[in-house]
Amino acid sequence: MRWLAAAALLAACGDADDPCADIAGACVALRVGSASVATIDQLELDVLYGDRHAYATTAPAGGGAVALPVLTAIAIAIDGDAPVDVGVVAAGKLGAQVAGTGAAQAALTAGQRIALTIELSPIGACVDGGLYCGGDKLAGAADTLYQCDRDGVPK
Repeated sequence: MRWLAAAALLAACGDADDPCADIAGACVALRVGSASVATIDQLELDVLYGDRHAYATTAPAGGGAVALPVLTAIAIAIDGDAPVDVGVVAAGKLGAQVAGTGAAQAALTAGQRIALTIELSPIGACVDGGLYCGGDKLAGAADTLYQCDRDGVPK
């Protein structure tokens, strides 16, 4: 059985920060930054790992907005020794509006800790509800079909 949990706390990033420090097992330290998006108040994550799909939303403790970059953790329980492909699509929101999206992917094994970086870019000209391969008008893996969600992360 595989499962996913995203850290509930969205925190400002610094070189010494380790969002995976208190997580046992496999963990993705996810850094989200942007050249065009300055602040967000919510981060939606769409995570594809192995043959599983999960969604998570994080927000700053106590509310408000935080400046990018931010750092959060994704814990994934992995059975067996085989590597699992992990793809993460992120949507940064500010005031309930998508400010930008981005994606990253890597292979992860049981107990491994990896760092991924996602750069948020303004959302493309996808049609709400339309289906697109990642990289065609929205963020995501090129070999994965996503549904455009103008109000959140592509699914």
